[in-house]
Amino acid sequence: MANNDSALVAEQKKLICSDDFERALSSGSERNIEIDGTLKSSNRSNYEIFYDIMLRSRNDIQSILDKKKKDRTPAENELLAAFKKNTSSQYKQVKEMIFIDEEDSLDDDGVSVKISKKLSQLVSRLSNVAAMLKYLGHSELETELDKLGVKLSYRKLEDVSDVFSNDAIHTTLNEVFESACNIQKQINDKKREIKETIFEFEVPKMLQYDKETNPSGIKSTDFAKLVQIQTKKLKAQSDEAKDKVDMQATAEAENKHCDSIRSEILREKYMSLMEEESDDGQ
Repeated sequence: MANNDSALVAEQKKLICSDDFERALSSGSERNIEIDGTLKSSNRSNYEIFYDIMLRSRNDIQSILDKKKKDRTPAENELLAAFKKNTSSQYKQVKEMIFIDEEDSLDDDGVSVKISKKLSQLVSRLSNVAAMLKYLGHSELETELDKLGVKLSYRKLEDVSDVFSNDAIHTTLNEVFESACNIQKQINDKKREIKETIFEFEVPKMLQYDKETNPSGIKSTDFAKLVQIQTKKLKAQSDEAKDKVDMQATAEAENKHCDSIRSEILREKYMSLMEEESDDGQ
């Protein structure tokens, strides 16, 4: 490694442990704590409303929950676990079908998109989400499939359970997914703040990666990982939790160390190949 490169890396090592970088990490952690705390808590509360409605539509599951755990059969426990898993998956997937992230809101021609990327990848999940999308008044799925000459046939939710025939339930479920999309937007905005705004304006420029001028700098994804570990460290209460964070930090450090060694080995071979080529040209 050239002397100039060595000096640059030495300076970068100092900067990444500097007060300026620590302040940038703290700014990132503040946003991350909002994601892990307030926003995820709001999402859990929102999901509980959805779960309660879906539970009310399943008398068989309610009957199982009315029993004491010790009195439930293995088959009942399996059915209950499947219901919980499928309900959680349905909530997440329906939200993904409706939510269009700011970064994906325009197509290549700068025109506002009507459907999300996830919706175009729905085929493998149709059985779990199609009826719910229809119930919520989202007909985008049928529209896109109709363009390909594909028709869907499935029972309406109103035919599955009388619960879904209730206008108040219909309104509540629409509100649930409107709220879910709003929460997801806030989460995505916070993540963008960390990877773009804070990284660009608060992390010292000499530390920021640039393919041409600073290839040894750190990338925004590296910074985001550091923020996550910093956040976990700040939130860790018990010694056991702190040990887990330390183990994660150690693992990341070892991975970076191996990456560095691997790069040096490859660099050595590239240099030798260049020398061989130079010798052949003589």
